Amino acid sequence: MNHRSLLRVAFLAALFLGFSQAGGSCVQFDGQHVRVHVDAERDRLDLQIVYRDLHATQSNLDGALTQLDQLRAGQRWFALISNWPFMLNMDSVLADPPEAGSTGAALLTALDTGLQVRPGELWTDEQGRLCASQLVRLQGLDTLVAAINGYLLSVLDDAKLRTKFLEDLGVTDSASHALFDAAIQQRSPLLERRGASFAFTLPVNDAGFAQLARRFLVQLDQADTLVPSPAPLDDPSATELDQLLEWLAANDLALERRRDRISLVLGDPTAAEWAFVTPPTARPQPGSLGAALAERGWTIHGPEHEERVNAAFAAFVSEP
Repeated sequence: MNHRSLLRVAFLAALFLGFSQAGGSCVQFDGQHVRVHVDAERDRLDLQIVYRDLHATQSNLDGALTQLDQLRAGQRWFALISNWPFMLNMDSVLADPPEAGSTGAALLTALDTGLQVRPGELWTDEQGRLCASQLVRLQGLDTLVAAINGYLLSVLDDAKLRTKFLEDLGVTDSASHALFDAAIQQRSPLLERRGASFAFTLPVNDAGFAQLARRFLVQLDQADTLVPSPAPLDDPSATELDQLLEWLAANDLALERRRDRISLVLGDPTAAEWAFVTPPTARPQPGSLGAALAERGWTIHGPEHEERVNAAFAAFVSEP
């Protein structure tokens, strides 16, 4: 397995402590609500993932239906934000394992050992959208965080890769590069758990932060013309920039600055549970799945099923 695939695994694992299928996925969704529950005493992370507006990416439904049948049969895969490229499929990852004894192998072992995926049933919500849910458990959370750090630090041992990584972010300040080099050499963790939240740290100074912020703002400006009131996401004129702004506004993100580093904190460090939301665009989707799934024997409940979904998560997090 190459570093690109493993870095995607590390990104998804770090995001909620992924593997993206090479040709893109056939089943997609438009909108997602993730409840994140950290049980420090049991050393585990529990997720409730609700997918809204399930659909096929093409009018030919075969690929999407096959994927959903595989999920119902017990394959361990789930997606965060979008099915492409942020879908983790453990069966696909384990089919091409990294070298035994490597930090990549340790990361996949931690994921494989601790990952449980329980698929839920389908329902249509009050807006008529086809929805699905999953319960996902990552046991051995602190071991997984350590494995992510070990893998990332081993990859970043390559000085050229470190330089390219910072330059891709717009950071050319030599002192920031020196800070980053020192942090990697000292094996300083890039990811840490803070209660129920997760912090991603980048060692850069004030000059490096200014360059990073400038690059981000320039890319936003290039993506679209910034306006005081972005288009509603159900407006045909809505852009990817509008979607990004809605995503940033909907989620619990904090940026911490120190003299020698910045940290992006995802989630609420003071609460055992928080939510991660991807707003729907409410745009027409190409392949409707409801009728085809019903023909294949899937039960599709009505809006009242959502109460049972939430009750199932309450029972899930209470398990010993």
